[in-house]
Amino acid sequence: QEHVATNNNVPEELEDLRGKVERLTDQNEAWQNQNDSLQLEIENMHMQNENLKSIIEIGKSTVETAKKISHDLVEENRMMKQREVQNSSDLLSFEGDLKQLKSENQNLLKRFTELLEKLK
Repeated sequence: QEHVATNNNVPEELEDLRGKVERLTDQNEAWQNQNDSLQLEIENMHMQNENLKSIIEIGKSTVETAKKISHDLVEENRMMKQREVQNSSDLLSFEGDLKQLKSENQNLLKRFTELLEKLK
């Protein structure tokens, strides 16, 4: 009789097992969907990291270029200042030469005028 009673419970047990299998299948599918979603999020984060690395490399390159430009400008400015000092020195020298030439011209004009007076 006990065996008969167990046989009567078999359909109920099978139904319970089917229900559990369905719930576990649903839960497994939900976890798989969540896993796929997380995997996609990880891939997106990797792409963002790669983009950020590229941006950082571009930034480094930009900084290096700016440093070189700054260095070149400092060097160019230094040379311009040297040329400015040289030009100022040359200008003073030319002004001195011009004064001397004016003075010599005045003296020559004076002598020329004196010689003309003597010839008359």
